[in-house]
Amino acid sequence: MTTLRPTTTQTGLCETDMKVNRAQNSTSYVQLVLTIVNIVGVSFCVSLHLRNRLPLELYGLQCLHLACNGTSRIDMSNAYIGESIMNTRALARPSSLVRLLVSSSIVCLMTTTASAEPISAGVQQKVDQAHKKLEAWAVDATVIAAVKTANGSQQTMTNGKWDALGDTDPLVLAMQTNAAGKLLVGWAKTSSTLINKLYLRDVTANFIAGTDKPVRYNNSRAPQFASCLTGSAWSDKEVNPDPATSVKSVQLCVPVKEGGKVIGVLHTAVTAL
Repeated sequence: MTTLRPTTTQTGLCETDMKVNRAQNSTSYVQLVLTIVNIVGVSFCVSLHLRNRLPLELYGLQCLHLACNGTSRIDMSNAYIGESIMNTRALARPSSLVRLLVSSSIVCLMTTTASAEPISAGVQQKVDQAHKKLEAWAVDATVIAAVKTANGSQQTMTNGKWDALGDTDPLVLAMQTNAAGKLLVGWAKTSSTLINKLYLRDVTANFIAGTDKPVRYNNSRAPQFASCLTGSAWSDKEVNPDPATSVKSVQLCVPVKEGGKVIGVLHTAVTAL
């Protein structure tokens, strides 16, 4: 019986086909992994939305930065994907969900190269200067009175309601024009080369007064607030875009005290330029 053997040409073709198949399989595996990563990222964003009761578009690149880089911080940037992609109605439409997954892939590629920056010696000097200013401002009688009043009142504002307000809404502007707000605005203006925002919060982290509208009305989950409640000042260890002003900054806060007891927090962003 004659055994048929493949010719050299046929053998080459077989080897080529096998290589193509292996390459296609490898590509499929990579696509599968990327898809899983994207789904996890989207799920993480949705979980943050449900936990904090904030619109998904508020997190924008922040959620996806968390998913891509595994960081535990939320206040990284104030960039947004857009309501057409990052809102709950869009998630209900398959076509929009696909766009969201594609967007998350692009954002992951962008954010992996945009890591936080170390604090230089010059920026650290600015942080130290700002720290001294905050310590002096935190003992101002008007600041202490504003915090005491806020701590003794019942708040009905929520993060969800706050996010729905525009920057020029009367409720937002009232935080800049009340007695403490006027002080903070004035202090920030005279220190404009040093800081780019200044916020005052009560003992539960509710916003009392400030230079502009913060991303969150209540930031009790923020690491700086929890640290200041212990009675110690807190400053970040790296430079990141501020969530409210988008300026590269170092976050800094000091406790507001009365009789040695912490009653609130004064928070700023030191400009790292």
